[in-house]
Amino acid sequence: MKNITSVITLLLFISYTSISSAEVNNQQKKSVVKNNSIAKPNWWKKPSGTSAKLMNKGSNQSSRMSASQISTMRTEPLAHFLDFLPDNNWQLMSNNVGMASAKYQITLSGNQYELAIIRMNKQIPLESVLNIWQNKVGLVAQPKYQQIPLKTKKEQNINLITIKGDQKAILVAFHKQEKYTFFRLFAEHGLNKEISANFKKFLNNVYIKN
Repeated sequence: MKNITSVITLLLFISYTSISSAEVNNQQKKSVVKNNSIAKPNWWKKPSGTSAKLMNKGSNQSSRMSASQISTMRTEPLAHFLDFLPDNNWQLMSNNVGMASAKYQITLSGNQYELAIIRMNKQIPLESVLNIWQNKVGLVAQPKYQQIPLKTKKEQNINLITIKGDQKAILVAFHKQEKYTFFRLFAEHGLNKEISANFKKFLNNVYIKN
C-alpha cells in the first residue's frame, strides 16, 4: 500500500511540475510578444505590397494633403529663392516663422494687412492649399478659383486669386517653377482698391530665382 501511495504522489508531483513549467513558458512568451510590440521602438514595420495599397487606398484617392502634412514642411530662407526690394510701406515682421519664409505688414487708412511668403513642393495640389487657407480664416471653400495673370517687371508670370468671406478675405499670388512660391495677403476687414494696388505693386518688384 505504501508503494502505491508513493507512486501516486510521484505522478502527481511530476504532473504539477509539468503544468507549472508550461505556465512559466507561456508567461515568458507573452512577455516577449509584449516587449516586441510596444517597448522596443522599432517593433513596427511598414506594410508593403498589396497590404500597403489596401491601407492607403481610401486615404490617398484624390492625392490631397492635410493641413498637418503641409505644416510639417521645412521653411526655406527667403534669400534662397527671392530677390526684391519692398517699399517703406511694407514692414518686415519676422523671418522663418511657421510655414512662412517671411511675414510683412502694411497699414493703409488705419487697417493692417499681413503678407506671408511661403514655399511649397510643386507636386502639392493647389486646391488643397487654398482650401486649408480658407478654412483657417473661416471662409467657405469654393469649387473653382478665378486666376488673374500678372506680369512682373522681370517678365515673370504670377497668378492672382481672390478668396472673399463676409468680412475677411485673402489675396493669394503664386508662381510655379521648381517649387510653388506663394504670396498670401490676409485682410481681416476685407479688401479695397488701395490694398489691392499696393499688393500688386509689391508683386511687380519681385524676382523668383527658382
